[in-house]
Amino acid sequence: MLLFLLALPLYAWVVQVVNAFDIGVVVKSFGLKSGRNSCFSGSFQLGDTLVTVAESELADACRLTIYENSCVVFVADGGFVGGSVEVRVPLNPPVFGAGRLYLLVLDVYAFDYPILGACFSDSVSSVFEVLGVETKLSVEARCDGFLRCLRLCANLTDVEGYPIANETVEFLLQFRNGRRRPTDGWLPLGLAETTGDGLAKFSLAFGLPNGNYGIKAVHRGNENFGGSENVTEVEVLFNATFGGSYMGSYSVISPSTSGNLTFEVSSLIPYALLLMNGTAKYFSDARLPGPINVIFFYLDHTHLGAFREVYVEERRIGSQYVYEALLVWSPGVIGSLRLLLALRVVARMKYVKQSLMVRV
Repeated sequence: MLLFLLALPLYAWVVQVVNAFDIGVVVKSFGLKSGRNSCFSGSFQLGDTLVTVAESELADACRLTIYENSCVVFVADGGFVGGSVEVRVPLNPPVFGAGRLYLLVLDVYAFDYPILGACFSDSVSSVFEVLGVETKLSVEARCDGFLRCLRLCANLTDVEGYPIANETVEFLLQFRNGRRRPTDGWLPLGLAETTGDGLAKFSLAFGLPNGNYGIKAVHRGNENFGGSENVTEVEVLFNATFGGSYMGSYSVISPSTSGNLTFEVSSLIPYALLLMNGTAKYFSDARLPGPINVIFFYLDHTHLGAFREVYVEERRIGSQYVYEALLVWSPGVIGSLRLLLALRVVARMKYVKQSLMVRV
């Protein structure tokens, strides 16, 4: 019987003991503080950073878990360095919301102490509240004479000046003139979302008459962030030359043929979501061989993007051959764009190109 027991293999076990030490031995100190002002508190504003601070001479690692109504909403792991650890939690929507209570639990672990293979753990917890934020909004507007557009920029912050990201700002316009009363109401221009620095930017290819305009930026507010708005004024002066670029005809003479390529815009498009109607025509005394395509492009100052290619049938008017293509286009982008037209003639696998630049 003794020989049988000695023949059995030997095993080693790793045993986890919970709260093996007296209270305060593993975790000496523990607290929650604001990342903005370093003040320890139980209430934090939405958008702030919650910093969990703990000290322990024995612990090696930790895990932070945050619960809302018994549901886990945030988990982060950390390690003790020099007997302390800081775990930072950004209190941003949609993970965290205003007017809600959360339970924070910090589990700490000490490995291989007091004997090799042992694992001691301890746990501390705290309840904190996330508060809603009142906001303030500033807006700037300026005319860009080079790009022929109106540039708008709104800055959304809390009352202490900290930026608020991922919120929607609406821009509106009102015509004003010192000799006349302002127009009733505000004309919506568009929406923009704030970036990490709280800025919402919007550019508008301007096609309205010269004059003074009021620009309003509005943050409607929601359950997390309060509403705010602000108004500024801007004077538009460049449309005496720019406005004409929306209407009329533009033409260029082909160096290789006697043809003439024209483009005529028949609708004003001060807003990106409205349709622009345009007609491209190519007049030639001689008939062009092969299929003909009129190609529309647009330039946004960073790259050239093709958005329409139309196969065109010829027709004859008097002694001339006419090739015509209709463009109905909603730009879908904001800013000052240039429209590029090209006539492609396919004959014996060769291309004859002719381009015409039109600002829209």
